[in-house]
Amino acid sequence: MKRLCVYFCLDFLLLYGACAAENTTFKRIEARVSGAIHHLILRDLNSNGRMDFVVSHTMPVLPNRPARMLSMFVQQNDTLSRSEFEVPLSAVGFDMARPGAEEEIHLILYHSDGLSLHRRHGGTFDTDPVAFIKGRFLMPGPDPWTLMHIPLAHDLDLDGTIELLIQESDRVRIFKKGDTSWVPWKTLGLKPGIRSVPGRGPDLSLMLPKLTVEDFNGDSILDLIFVTADRIDVFFQGRNAADSSIILSPDFSATLEPQDVEAANRENPAPVEIRIVVRDINGDLLPDVILIRSSRGTFARNISQIQLYFNQGGTLNRLPDQIITVDNFSADPLFLSFPEDPHTDLGMPEFSLGLPQFIYFLLTRKVRNALNIHTMTPDGRYTASFQKRFSFTRRVPLADMIAADWCMDAGGDFNGDGLPDLLIGTDIATIRIHPGLPNKTFERRPLHVWSIKSTPRVRVGDWNGDGVSDVLFVYSNEPFGGRLVWKMSRISP
Repeated sequence: MKRLCVYFCLDFLLLYGACAAENTTFKRIEARVSGAIHHLILRDLNSNGRMDFVVSHTMPVLPNRPARMLSMFVQQNDTLSRSEFEVPLSAVGFDMARPGAEEEIHLILYHSDGLSLHRRHGGTFDTDPVAFIKGRFLMPGPDPWTLMHIPLAHDLDLDGTIELLIQESDRVRIFKKGDTSWVPWKTLGLKPGIRSVPGRGPDLSLMLPKLTVEDFNGDSILDLIFVTADRIDVFFQGRNAADSSIILSPDFSATLEPQDVEAANRENPAPVEIRIVVRDINGDLLPDVILIRSSRGTFARNISQIQLYFNQGGTLNRLPDQIITVDNFSADPLFLSFPEDPHTDLGMPEFSLGLPQFIYFLLTRKVRNALNIHTMTPDGRYTASFQKRFSFTRRVPLADMIAADWCMDAGGDFNGDGLPDLLIGTDIATIRIHPGLPNKTFERRPLHVWSIKSTPRVRVGDWNGDGVSDVLFVYSNEPFGGRLVWKMSRISP
């Protein structure tokens, strides 16, 4: 998929569209901008219980002098008001958080020599920082055009006050807020995250490990889980080692090696993309680890793999507890959580460019697609083959068939019945919402169909606090810039 990028302009276009369902409508708010946007985060900027949109974007002012901006879009009576903050070129990353529960939200900028904290003032942020924390920081890459979102602020001990985590080349430094300044609290030893990519060398985008803060060992205390490519490192809070200020190594560490899909592929290896997801899938309240290994095999088959590692009280087996091999698997799996079932089911999208699909396409000009659903059995394992299949056929040009991207989400409830609904699109024609059914599948008649001109990135969530899900479409780079389209759902009596 194309990466998440957004563009904005000063004026807004509000459009309305009626939904096919009897009691559901969607209000459409569209915004445009010229200039490249790198990240979008959601924060409650004015403490009204509603999520606001914050985007980092680059506007070319002079040929060699970009202006990097943060644009804040705050909800006000089902509209958006805008304010801006120009970010100095010395900053390469940002985050936003409230130092304490009763304080205004602060902007945190990540520089090569430290962190600067800027207090919110008058809809934007003060240029002069209220605090500066010096450090020898690991830079994500010397790109003056890019402003990354780096999660720096976390409430690790759940005392209502954030801690700041600064990742350096071989360690993570944690700062606590003191009476007058931010003071060092913990230093964690961590292996450098630079990984090589075949044919490209070191990948700077993998330098900063992804951090998840969850209870990993079941002691009701939050732990720090760092994931880099195929490696996972976990620091437990509350252990004897965690009482010291310097912790040289993780309490648990493992490199999750991808297993061979099949022996025939060893002679003709294809580029492999590996991604780790940390999530509780078997309902025991401990986060499990899912390694997603996607690779293209031959023209006739596109083989991918899901490796499952079930958490066993804060540790993992070195070999996967279960491997699901999937033919013609072309995207990341969907995590399907249905009410009254603690287990998480996996939805595997199937879209093949293999020989059978291609012959069918030449004869019919249609492409067969499906979402194959693997349900977890009571013993906490998935069967090797899928148990349910949500399929559909579409007529597309050959160019669209080759370049199609999947656009999927199953975490929203758009009609208020408590069941997850499936949002799915596979081409540049339509995106559909199919209501969830109690039998762990989806209604074939869509709740709503949107016509689109290109495949967007999608985020689903309830951002206006009305109890039903909204959709955010992010179009990265259209001919006249980028767009963010907010579909605000409403259920009438």
